[in-house]
Amino acid sequence: FQAFVEAGWSAVWFNLDEHDNDEQVFFLYLQEAIKRLTNNNPTIDHPSFMSDAVDVDINVALLGFTRAISSAHNNHVLFVDDFHLLHSRKLHEFFQNLFKHIPDNLKLVIGSRAPLPVPLSKLKTSRKLTLLDIDQLRFDRSETNQLFLDTNKLELSDTELELLHRRTSGWVAIMQLAALSIKAAPDRTAFIKNFTSAVKPVSEFLSEEIFAMMPEESASFLMRIAVADRVCPSLCAAITKNDALSSKLDTFCDASLLVQSLDKEGYWFRIHPIVRDFLLRQLKVNYPGEKKLLHRRVARWFEEQGLYAEAIDNAISADDETLALELLEERGMRLIDTGYLSLLFAQIRRLPDHILRNSLNLLIQLAWLEVLNSRIGQTRRLLDEIKKILRSQKQSSDIQWAQAIEIEVGISAFSEDFDGGIKLVSDWMSRIPAEAKRVSGSLRCLEGFVSLNAFDYDRALEASRRILELGYNLEMGLTRSYGACIQSMAYYHRGLMKQGMVGLKTHLTKIHQRLGESSQAVRMVESMLAANHYQQGNLENARHLFRYVEELHHILASPDHVLVVVPV
Repeated sequence: FQAFVEAGWSAVWFNLDEHDNDEQVFFLYLQEAIKRLTNNNPTIDHPSFMSDAVDVDINVALLGFTRAISSAHNNHVLFVDDFHLLHSRKLHEFFQNLFKHIPDNLKLVIGSRAPLPVPLSKLKTSRKLTLLDIDQLRFDRSETNQLFLDTNKLELSDTELELLHRRTSGWVAIMQLAALSIKAAPDRTAFIKNFTSAVKPVSEFLSEEIFAMMPEESASFLMRIAVADRVCPSLCAAITKNDALSSKLDTFCDASLLVQSLDKEGYWFRIHPIVRDFLLRQLKVNYPGEKKLLHRRVARWFEEQGLYAEAIDNAISADDETLALELLEERGMRLIDTGYLSLLFAQIRRLPDHILRNSLNLLIQLAWLEVLNSRIGQTRRLLDEIKKILRSQKQSSDIQWAQAIEIEVGISAFSEDFDGGIKLVSDWMSRIPAEAKRVSGSLRCLEGFVSLNAFDYDRALEASRRILELGYNLEMGLTRSYGACIQSMAYYHRGLMKQGMVGLKTHLTKIHQRLGESSQAVRMVESMLAANHYQQGNLENARHLFRYVEELHHILASPDHVLVVVPV
């Protein structure tokens, strides 16, 4: 607005509210806006919309408006804000016709928290319309820095700026409220670290400026779907039993960043983190006792879709111990196989101790997580407990015994007891059930690591070949990633780095599609690929891929792996 004024344009800001749906009120204000735009020039024929007739003729009003603006030869800009509050069909028709016949010396700037209820395709194709959507209005990182550092004169570290940008998702109004609150905070570091919608100015803004303007049904809908980390129309319908609003989920994307799209297809969405925090607190106040029921609905929906990680998480949040145990026993190992170790660890830690100790499958999963985190002492204690349970069973499962041996082999690998590990491999490889492919792969991994340690690269390549021949099913995700890394290390030591990189890239493409970019099996291969880039002097690619290496150092990497992956 100020830029137009400084450039010599005649500018007027027209704020709409619910009262403007009364056509006589609207046209009365529009009449005053025309006078201000034209500086009440007496040579201009100013229209008078307020005749003795009860209804305003929109065609006459449009003609009077365009003639008055056109006859004033200077440039004009009319800002019409909060257009989403305008529900009158007659006024929508007025603006639709105005768009078609807008004077050459007028720019019309419309602000709305919802899509305009008028056709815009012709204006887009004729390049008469500039459309700024949510992504363009959201501040990027450099603009965020400018807002906090330059505009508000705050002294913040790069880490604090990144945290504020991530928490607010570039929402300008929320960031400005955060800036004002930071200035008054006695401990700025603690305030930024704990910044949520509980901060009073933010809570008041969301309550008064967003949800007070929203129909009660929509607000209630958003409160209920906020229990889920991500949502889609089908999930929303399962949570709320409101098919009508669920089918229009994408319309909330246009409402001040309340809901954000997560994919190009427009299927998955999430509620803005600050808004979600606010909604969950409102849910607790307005619908006490509903949250666990809603989590149970979410868990059942994700289970039906085969999305077990989220099903387990919501079953635990619903305090549904039976469902959580059932899902973890049946599907928890799949999270390990596909590289979602941190997620499974977090879920198991949320379980009551009595559930964990009474489930052999959960003990096996926990032992695997411990060994992959190099916590050898705790793994040995769990393995002793697992073997004790297996011996006490009259008919113990061959698969469970094989998994116990697999854990023992893992202990040998991560504690560098390679001789003991190789003996286990020799004793058990032929006894592993045919269906336990992952166990066979794990034993081959140890064989590969031992061969690398002994500088027997031909044997390491043979071990990796056998691992990679076991197939690309989900059960083999993590094991195959270890196999690909063993192969890459063997090629590296034989001076065949390019061949190793081709293998890594091929494997990465396949598992990225199947496992998703957040899988730690994917990240492990990315880090190995980064090490190869680093050794070849391609530092930009290495820097990009190394973003996960610190996490891998703590979660996935064996001693051999770390030595190759971490640059010095």
